[in-house]
Amino acid sequence: MNRVMKPAAATKSPGIGVTAYAVMTAIAALTGAAVSFAPLYVDIWGGEMMHPECPVINRMSYYTSGPYPGSGDMYGDCLTPLPWYAAITAIALVMTVTGTVVMLQFVAASARMRKAGRSKPAYRMLAWLVVPLLAAVALLVWGGNWENIVVWLISAAVWAAYALLSLRGGSDDSASGTGHTTAIIRQVLLAVATGVMPLFVAEYALSDYINMSGGAYAAFCLGLMAFALTMLPSTLHESREPASRGVTVHRIIVSIVAVLSWVWFAAMTWTYRSHGLTATDFCPATGVREHGIGMTATCIGSGALDTLRTLMLTLPAVSGVLLVLACVCIWTNRRRTATVLILSGSLIAAAAFGLAFTLVV
Repeated sequence: MNRVMKPAAATKSPGIGVTAYAVMTAIAALTGAAVSFAPLYVDIWGGEMMHPECPVINRMSYYTSGPYPGSGDMYGDCLTPLPWYAAITAIALVMTVTGTVVMLQFVAASARMRKAGRSKPAYRMLAWLVVPLLAAVALLVWGGNWENIVVWLISAAVWAAYALLSLRGGSDDSASGTGHTTAIIRQVLLAVATGVMPLFVAEYALSDYINMSGGAYAAFCLGLMAFALTMLPSTLHESREPASRGVTVHRIIVSIVAVLSWVWFAAMTWTYRSHGLTATDFCPATGVREHGIGMTATCIGSGALDTLRTLMLTLPAVSGVLLVLACVCIWTNRRRTATVLILSGSLIAAAAFGLAFTLVV
């Protein structure tokens, strides 16, 4: 008995799971923390730094831009304790990842209710936003930087726009020009919400500013990776017939976007690595001297530094191989494998970039 296959146009393309976007959000947030390490511990010996003697609440008010009395050196009142750095990173991670999960579940649940004939969105799902809200409160208390609210409002606006377009236009792409444009806008918003804003949220919570040479470059690359993820469902072709022109175009776009992101990541990693080749050791500031006059450094040694440099050289190559394999999977209709490979390639490329950005100074 011959099985009749549905035409490609009538075949529904399943979306990328919430888990994939949550992982991309986590990668972006961790990258934001990675590019914040150098400004806090390496880039300048002071000015932005804190030590455990600083109060936990309203820490930002203890930043100074002038020399410490009697020292003659330019540095701030305090040096950031590593436990504080780790705690803020963890809280920012919880805030961004849970926000992503809640918003995507809200949109998905609302779509299911609409198909069931219910007109109201699943507003009860939004009650779970209390989790990222509590994380935001913790960041304000332990960081004391109220300017974080600006970054959060931008992130919330992006999510609100994505949810609004999804609820008004539905989860399925329309064949009309307007529907196609709306779908592209949704994809861009989702890419910004999961690949760009989590990085800025984490970076700004830690280092009090967005580093254009680190955070902005990384956010651009991860935004491209996230955009590739959003387009993966449109590359799926379940028919035995040759893929339609639209599917082929989407496969080309996803492949180009993923490779372009990797090329930019690798180029910036190599640039920072080349600038840092003259260093003989890596000595981040880890403590303060007695009476708070001056700081002490912990050096990792030339052997460990050479190992990190080797990783900076090999990790981009590994990431490139994974992304090439992802492109192959896209063209052979292995969407799930392509998703895993894109996420893995993004993580490894971001790790290499974070290492290069930290060790360049």
